[in-house]
Amino acid sequence: MTPLTFAALLGLLVLFIFFVIGAYQFRQIRTYDAFYLRSRDLEGGEYASSFAASSTSFATVMIWFIAFGSSEGLPLLYCALTYFIGAWVFTLFTPVIAKHDFFTKGHTLGEFMYRLYESRAVAISISLVAATGLLCILLIELYVGATLFSIYSKANVPGAIPIGVAVLAICVFGYSALGGFPGVVRSDKVQMLLILTAGAAVPFILWIDPPTTSVFTADRLLPSPLVSWPDDPLSNGRLIISLPLFVNLLFVNILVFPAQMRQWQMAAACKSPADMRSGLIKGGIVNTVAWGMFILLGVLVGLHYPVAPGETPNFDGILTMLSSSDSFVVSYVAFPLLFIACLAALLSTADSAIIPLSQAITDDCLDEKYHTVWVGRVVILTLALFALALYYVAFVYLRIDFMNLLFTLWGLLIVLAPAIGFAMLLPTMAKATRGKVAGFCSIWVGLILTLGIIIFATPGDGPEWLAWYPKGQPGVLYAGPIGVIASGLIVALGLSGQGRAVSRANEPTI
Repeated sequence: MTPLTFAALLGLLVLFIFFVIGAYQFRQIRTYDAFYLRSRDLEGGEYASSFAASSTSFATVMIWFIAFGSSEGLPLLYCALTYFIGAWVFTLFTPVIAKHDFFTKGHTLGEFMYRLYESRAVAISISLVAATGLLCILLIELYVGATLFSIYSKANVPGAIPIGVAVLAICVFGYSALGGFPGVVRSDKVQMLLILTAGAAVPFILWIDPPTTSVFTADRLLPSPLVSWPDDPLSNGRLIISLPLFVNLLFVNILVFPAQMRQWQMAAACKSPADMRSGLIKGGIVNTVAWGMFILLGVLVGLHYPVAPGETPNFDGILTMLSSSDSFVVSYVAFPLLFIACLAALLSTADSAIIPLSQAITDDCLDEKYHTVWVGRVVILTLALFALALYYVAFVYLRIDFMNLLFTLWGLLIVLAPAIGFAMLLPTMAKATRGKVAGFCSIWVGLILTLGIIIFATPGDGPEWLAWYPKGQPGVLYAGPIGVIASGLIVALGLSGQGRAVSRANEPTI
């Protein structure tokens, strides 16, 4: 039995286990709130495991860190640090969220914003942008799922990529529809265990049993400073945590939390504000450890499978190198463990997008008489068909650039942060006409500006007045921060004319 066959059989076993979890929860769910909010009994530890599992994405964590860790080194820990800071900042809002009765009466981000703004236009705008972000996450996870199965395609297994993506989609949408949020919480525990096991074991295996092709050079362990320019002698002509990426992560990882529907769906499911707060902190710590493990794995991959200076190996190439290693432990233990962890990371991120997205559709778009368990399941399965069709159109027919879509996603989400923060901290002002206009304009101006900058950042001819703006990926990386700064300025301008006409005595504080 080859390592590829062994890993495939283990993968099928793991997928079967998730279906069993969904089937078990299927028999336990009786009410609509149980299906989407687990009857509001989510505890801090369960919140932590779900938060950490959903945050350890296959696309933005495992592929990114393992591939770029081989060339960029330990400075990538900056990503994990800023994300933890973002989680901690979001915990500061739990008293504000509690004061607005979200833990007892809240359901979705859109519904909460409607209560605070008393404006359907603002609430729908926030919901549309946040839902688009979740849909992009689903598309990205399906896209990178093809990367996972491309190693079988290279091994001349017919139809490996389309069959693999279809099986993954059927599995994740299937157990999500069967078990709802309770099934996802149970699945996340297993998925996080698989991710942490691989994150600890695979680097350890590569350290104690390196391939015979290993070229260990100590200077590659920390190959560069945190931020450097191409002419820096330590960067070897490369941008290591380049200034655009440094700025992008600083904004995205700290401001993205309030704009994520999944954070609000899990908050509504919590037993208390204390459970949400402890879950975010514990989950943030576990998440930081997990990300650090895969960054270290990327460094070790660079040590043992060095590529040409300035180049980054493809992730499917890394999997192929591990599976074909002349070390039995690497090929039959490290590779299958990493393969299963990739599956778990892909599924955990996808199911954390499916549940809040389908909940937003049923809660915010359908009449209350349709708020039933079976309608929720039908919405999830309909969403599956839509996501697969959109995946084909976006990546097969239109051939949209994956990296541009990835950074567009985060740029669109963070432009919501000023409007959401304004409503939570100053709800009386948000209900005023000027506040509603400021919130609405901040969303759409930030959105249009972000998309416009990304479009003009694409290499090619553009307007002369944007000749100064960088083309290519650096320009894309700056788009989100510029958009969110514009959104924040519009909110600030909207408040500036109100003076002290509205008393702030009863406004919640952090």
